This record gives sequence, C-alpha cells and structure tokens, in this order.
Amino acid sequence: LLLQMLLYFNAVFFPVWLLVVITLLILKIDILPNFYETIMVSLYACMSLVELTRIYLAYVGNLMEKVTELAAFWVLTVALQFPAIIFLSVYGPFLQKPVERCFNIILALFIITEIIVGAYCIKKMVDLMMIRFKLKQHSGLNNVLENKVYVNELFQND
Repeated sequence: LLLQMLLYFNAVFFPVWLLVVITLLILKIDILPNFYETIMVSLYACMSLVELTRIYLAYVGNLMEKVTELAAFWVLTVALQFPAIIFLSVYGPFLQKPVERCFNIILALFIITEIIVGAYCIKKMVDLMMIRFKLKQHSGLNNVLENKVYVNELFQND
C-alpha cells in the first residue's frame, strides 16, 4: 500500500515538476553556455521518458504482483533516476533557481523513498511467491492459494 501511495503522489507531482523545470529552462536558456544547455535539455528529456516508463512498470508490477516489472522499476530508479536527480539537485553551474532546487529535492525524496519501499516490496512479493510455489508443489492444492487468511497469517510474524 505504501508503494502504491508513493507512486500515486509521484505520478501527480511529476507533471508539475516537469512544467516547472521546462519553464525555468526556457527562462534561463539564454544565460546558459551551449554545453550546459545541451546537457540540461538531454537530461530532462531522458528523465521524462524514464520517469514515465518507471511509473508504468511500478503500477503494473505492484498491482498485478509481477516481480519482473517491479524489479525493472527498481533498477531504473536506482541506475538512472537517482543519479540524474542527485546531479540536478547538487550541481551548481546550471544556475538553479531556488524553486527549481526545491522541486528537484522533492522529487529526489520521492525517488529515495521509492528505492527503499520498492526493495522491501520486491522482497515480500518474492517471499509470497515462494510460499505459493511450495504450497503448490508439496500439497498440490490450488485452493489453498485462494485462502488469503492463511497466507496473511504466514506474514504476520514479520
């Protein structure tokens, strides 16, 4: 539930963040050197595509209990989004405005929290699938899997 809430708020916050950073990029495009201008435009374009893909994979993985999609979300978050947003939040020569830095820090907090909660959810989902597999393998009863009370009792010890 926590990951789903984070994804929802991130999906709502992302268009606002994108609007703010694009507006500020347009306002300061004349001030930036050509090299930094190219880096900023490329970085924001890549981050936008990765963020949309990342949120989609997380929704599919979390709601349909698909470990591969949730793991892909986590890898995209750790390998691409986290370094990019830290770079944007910390690196100074891009003449960041205070509002831009605030929005980048908020997105960074979302991403850091999603990394932690995502790893926990992946672990719990793999544990649940392992229990389902063992129940199918050893007992041969498919109806046991429908009994959510039994499965929930297995996880109350955590």
